[in-house]
Amino acid sequence: MNRLRTPMLILIFLVVFICGFFLSWSDDLVPLKFGMFETPAVSLFVWIIIAFFVGGLVTLASAFWVGIKRRMENRRLRTQLAQAQAEIERLRDLTLQAPEQTPAAGDANPG
Repeated sequence: MNRLRTPMLILIFLVVFICGFFLSWSDDLVPLKFGMFETPAVSLFVWIIIAFFVGGLVTLASAFWVGIKRRMENRRLRTQLAQAQAEIERLRDLTLQAPEQTPAAGDANPG
């Protein structure tokens, strides 16, 4: 998986660069409408770059959140492991005692 990360990143940045290069020649001004809100007319290249960076920020925030959850889970599991190991050590330190033997019904001395 790690061997594929660098070539994939290079490929993604190359595609974005090529698209940006061709879009930078475009003189089309595009206003975006979000319900009642309308943005000023800006080049399509600018909107694509903004979308790219917003996507990157969302990805970073998501990865940060997952990392925090994973660290919390690891901390909880380490605590459980330490408790289990302490219990094992406590049980190992106990002296083994033979259970008291009760005489069988036929072995009783009537005496």
